[in-house]
Amino acid sequence: MRARNIKPGFLESDVLATCSFAARILFVGLWMVVDREGRTEDRPLRIKGQVFRFDNVDIDALLDELASKGFITRYTVDGCKYLWIPKFLRHQTPHKNEKPSIIPPCPEWHSGNGPSGSGQNPTHSPMNHE
Repeated sequence: MRARNIKPGFLESDVLATCSFAARILFVGLWMVVDREGRTEDRPLRIKGQVFRFDNVDIDALLDELASKGFITRYTVDGCKYLWIPKFLRHQTPHKNEKPSIIPPCPEWHSGNGPSGSGQNPTHSPMNHE
């Protein structure tokens, strides 16, 4: 897990407020799980162990909930599943010594074909607390 900063406005997101309590906690936890590009392997059991070690929750359903609201993107490259927090780099400044991501970028966003059509830095965000 990595140290990350959470801005006070994080708790003021109207869209995040529509998510379940467990999904909101998972979203915060994912920020500490993902690499410097906001990516990680989409391995629900591993993520559960990292974020909800002591709780009985359906991580896959919570990830789907966050994806349905635009907080994360779940994708597959060469048969491997990954997830990405599109606005991660807008809200975080990873430590200079943190290793570069070895996870491939989301093809849909990388090619500029994501919902906003803006490549790796989509302009649409469910979090309007900048």
